[in-house]
Formats: sequence, structure tokens, C-alpha cells
Amino acid sequence: YHEAHERVRVALIAMDPARHRETVRQALTEDELRADYEAHPDAVRVPGSVTFESIGETREALRERATVTEEAIAEYYASRPEEFARGETTAPLDDVREAIRERLLDQDVSRALIGLAIELEDGRAAGQSFEELATAHHLVPQRVGPVADESLWAPGPAPAIVRGGPGQPESALLDAARALTPGAMSPVVETDSGVYVLRVIQRAPVPTLAAERASAGWIT
Repeated sequence: YHEAHERVRVALIAMDPARHRETVRQALTEDELRADYEAHPDAVRVPGSVTFESIGETREALRERATVTEEAIAEYYASRPEEFARGETTAPLDDVREAIRERLLDQDVSRALIGLAIELEDGRAAGQSFEELATAHHLVPQRVGPVADESLWAPGPAPAIVRGGPGQPESALLDAARALTPGAMSPVVETDSGVYVLRVIQRAPVPTLAAERASAGWIT
């Protein structure tokens, strides 16, 4: 009975590991980090990277440059009276002017992007180089990266990568870039934001050891 109900008093000393992490981190030597890495190669995964350049147009940039005339707004309004019917009356033009302007802007931008995509793909199919395409369409190449390349993770568990987040290229562009070898040019890539052609500048393989980035994962 006493053994079944005996209470053991234990004195506990609470310690916050976070307070000692930096001390431990600074005390670790490169040899210790390397030895731990080589003993547990699947515990830390460091991605390769890809750097590419792109030419194209974004929907946002085209909208900023596009204009809609008052004549176009009036013509749209006059040709679609049923769209602006309000019961037995018709909404005055002044009440719907901005809505019509936005609609016409969206239509113009969509047409411009489709036209550019067709022209870029036709030029690429005809053998034009990346530079020739840029010059022909007055496009300025934009350099992107290096960014993490999921296709270059070493074997073993890989942490998730946030794709398409702030400051990151869209997932569709990353997918197109990772499918290319250095120097290769992509087909036209169409996304919600615009149309692009990519050329990979460099793909860096997975580092065998990246102590500065990986050491934080080893100290637990």
C-alpha cells in the first residue's frame, strides 16, 4: 500500500536552453561541426541555387502605361445598354465611367500580354537569341537570384521552402528555371502577373558543408 501511494519529492532546477545556445555556438570549432556533419549527413540539408535572368512584361507595368480615351468609354457605354440597365432606367455614364475604364484597361492589358507572348514564342521558335528577343521588343533583362533550387537538394529529408513569397520569384518562374541548364532559354512562361522568357545564368550544386548556415540546425 505504501509503495503504491508513495510520493516522491523531486527538486527541479529550471534552465532556459536559449540562454546558452550562443555560448555553445561560439565554443564549437570547425572540426567539431565537420565531424558532426559527416556523422549525420541527412540531419542537415542545404539547397543548391539557381540564378537566372528574365525578359517580359508585367500586368501591373502595362496598366500603369495604358490609357483609355473618353471616346472609348462612351462607345463601350453606348454599345452595351443592357449592361447598365437599372430596372426600367439606365445608369448614367458618370456613375459607371470608372468601372468601364477599369474594364477596358484589363482588356487592353490582356490583349497586349497575349500579343507579346505570341511574338516572343515566334521569335524563339525562329532561332532568335535571348539578347535579340530583348532588343526586338525593347525589354530590359532582369537578374533574379541566386535563389534556392529545390531540384538540387541532396538525398535525405529536406525542409519546406516558401515559394512565391515576398521578395521571391513566382513558383512558375522557379519551375521553368530549374528545368534549364546554364545558358538555356525557356519557352514563354505565362503567370498571373505577366509573360516572361528566362535564361539560366548559373546553377550551383549542393554544398558539401555550409557550417555558417547549418550550425544553427546542429545546436539543439
